[in-house]
Amino acid sequence: MIERILGYIEDYQVKKAFWAAAKNVEHDEAKQELFLQIIFFANNVAQLQGDAEKIKALADGGNPYMQMAYARLHDVLQPEKDSNTIKEHYYKMAANNGIGDAYVHLAYMYRDADLGEIDPDAYKSLMAKGQQHHSERAMAQAFRDSLCGANDVPCTPEMIYEGAKSLWENSAFPHPTYLMLMGEALEKMNRKDEAIKMYQQAAMNGCSQGFYRWAIAAYCNENYQVEDREEFMEVMQKGIDVQAADCYTMYAILMESVDFDALSQEEQQQATKTLYDDLRMGWMLGESTCAYFLGTYFENGTYGFERNAEEAWLWYSRGANLRCAFAWAAMSHMALHDHTAPEGYGEERGYECAYRALALGNDDLLDEVIAGYRSGFLSQHTAMIEKKWLPQYHNQLSHFVDDLPDYDDDDDDDGYNDDHEYQYDGDPEREVGEDDCSTVTTDLIWQACMNNIMGALERVRNQEREWEVAGLISAYLNGADDLLAIPLRLDDLYSANDSLLEIISDHPRLKLRLLRCQLRVLREIEADHELGLTEDVERDVRELSRIIDLADEGRLNEIPQTGHLKRDPVEWTEQWEAVIDEADRQAYSRLKGVPRGMGFCFSFWHERQLALHKLGVVWRNPHQMNPRVMFD
Repeated sequence: MIERILGYIEDYQVKKAFWAAAKNVEHDEAKQELFLQIIFFANNVAQLQGDAEKIKALADGGNPYMQMAYARLHDVLQPEKDSNTIKEHYYKMAANNGIGDAYVHLAYMYRDADLGEIDPDAYKSLMAKGQQHHSERAMAQAFRDSLCGANDVPCTPEMIYEGAKSLWENSAFPHPTYLMLMGEALEKMNRKDEAIKMYQQAAMNGCSQGFYRWAIAAYCNENYQVEDREEFMEVMQKGIDVQAADCYTMYAILMESVDFDALSQEEQQQATKTLYDDLRMGWMLGESTCAYFLGTYFENGTYGFERNAEEAWLWYSRGANLRCAFAWAAMSHMALHDHTAPEGYGEERGYECAYRALALGNDDLLDEVIAGYRSGFLSQHTAMIEKKWLPQYHNQLSHFVDDLPDYDDDDDDDGYNDDHEYQYDGDPEREVGEDDCSTVTTDLIWQACMNNIMGALERVRNQEREWEVAGLISAYLNGADDLLAIPLRLDDLYSANDSLLEIISDHPRLKLRLLRCQLRVLREIEADHELGLTEDVERDVRELSRIIDLADEGRLNEIPQTGHLKRDPVEWTEQWEAVIDEADRQAYSRLKGVPRGMGFCFSFWHERQLALHKLGVVWRNPHQMNPRVMFD
């Protein structure tokens, strides 16, 4: 019988394996081990939902293994509104009957705030009880915590690999989760080829999650972009054939590297249908990211999905119900920032969603949670926020302040006094002669300036690493200051300034510095150009200086709106200018591989808002400032 069960497991005949192991399981240690191994994996549990009533009847009859199985069904699929309460009840019964894995799943409930609040102490205590009862899941979790740096006892990937290998080799019924752990450890050790073999072996030993990790590790780059579509699809399809829930994300991953707009209308319709059908199936099998993907498609109107906030909220809710931190975060953003959450879901719900995302590990929501706490929301979480999250927030803030660059410009002599009045009416105060700066030296300075100019223009033209543009312009201006007294370079500087003024954005003080440089250039060559050019730049300097003064004085409500779209006045502040490049770097890093087609602006604004909030700036995006304008 044991050999038959092992054969069922390797062939992914989940129901046959489950019921064969269940027969006389209370009195057969070998079957007990295999039974728990079968329900260890969420993908297997999802395939037992048709037998839920039968399992419940046996659980209520006192069978502790069926109590464990019934709790797992509610844990993985969350089929009822009170599934968390139901699973807690049955896990407790199974734990009281000596099943170590039940203690571990109870620990997860306190770690993930399934009952509304996290409890790190309860998590540690219950996990320790699981280890005392020789739970395979407890041992695996201890390894994984160490691998992710979440364990109190530091452990190297090499140590984890050797530990998991020993457990695999010395077990009567080797648990394929140890193969997965060995693969993860090998990836940390940059031994990717060996890691792929481990994932393959795990998949061949009944761990369907191995197919997904195999496909990602073997056929995607470090940014999770597919590099070999055919091989990737072949492995993922193998996972789909055995109902591996995570493999139903295959087309969602592939679509990120496809120009959807270039497809024919018929191809677009088919792609949209395939995405919906596959992701819906993955969600039905308990994969939370499938619901999250659908939420993003409906929210942004991408890949042929009609933009529908209510449908987006529904799918995000489904993902959140399955403990997807990103789904909780998306719901928080809809409620607090985009104001697109369904009626009745306001600030209170938005901050609660932010708290749940933070509890599930999304540290980007820390600032949001602290803001909610300080605004009088999240009162039910006050004790935990003050114990855990507030100290973390203060620690993060202190590091951020220490890392801020020094923007002290007091020593910069740009020809203006503190009232923004130009001081040089005649010859420049400092002249550069042959003894001060040789032709070779000025040529080298100009070459450095050109490198910075070309770097900035190239980044804007190619839409890559645009957060570096401001730094390149600043470096150019440092060199330009040394060239202002060189007559032969004035025309070059004028052209360079004119080009850079076309691309500079989000940095009003840097733009003012560039305008002042251009004004000095024009004053030096005044006889060779129309006077109107100087007057135009002088006007721009005066207007920009006035707005910056208002921002520095905190009079944001008095800042005039320029252009046909309204901007959040915070964009004129020094605080904004100090962090916007880092915020954009973080935003674009989270959007790697996302095509810049229709709807990309919404994704970018969302990520930019999250990054800015983490850096201490509350920003309203163009859509929020211009609610009646249609953006694409």
